[in-house]
Amino acid sequence: MSHPNMASLRLDDDDDDEPTDTDLFASPSNTPAPSTAKPTTATKPTPQQSKPKQSKQDLLEARNAQLTAELARIRSINTTIESVTSSLLVAKSNMSTVHTTVNNASTLLATWTRILSQTEHNQRLVLNPAWQGATRDLEDAENEGLKRQVEVERRVLEEERRRVEEERRREEEERRKIVVMEARGGVGRRGSTRAGARSGYTGV
Repeated sequence: MSHPNMASLRLDDDDDDEPTDTDLFASPSNTPAPSTAKPTTATKPTPQQSKPKQSKQDLLEARNAQLTAELARIRSINTTIESVTSSLLVAKSNMSTVHTTVNNASTLLATWTRILSQTEHNQRLVLNPAWQGATRDLEDAENEGLKRQVEVERRVLEEERRRVEEERRREEEERRKIVVMEARGGVGRRGSTRAGARSGYTGV
């Protein structure tokens, strides 16, 4: 009678009864769970809701609002321009006032300069020992006027004398021309008379 192989029996028991190392450390959570997700279906895009059309009244009101705002801006600009214009007019008036003041100051300065000049002249006359008073000055002024008058008359007489001499010279030249022409005319007549006498003479 044969004995059973004990090693093979133990190995068989181990294989049947005890789990392997892989089975012991295997976790049920690591096992892949069956996929229960349903396939996603493509969602159709919802059509956009169309905007309600604006009525003519709304368009007119919007346009009127824009025009009103534009008018307000233009009025604001006009107000600014009017303010600037007023400022320029005021500045122009101020410049005119300054110009008038400067002209008046220039006139006063010129008058004051003449006064100082006359004062200096009077001072020189008073301090001049050769000055013989205002009467002598008047006499000197009269004498100076007489001298100028005499000089003018002398120039007139000199001009008249030159004119007379020029006229006399022209008359003398005219006389000389007449004498020369008469002399030439007499010689021509005498020559023609002699030529006629010779042509009329006949020999014996």
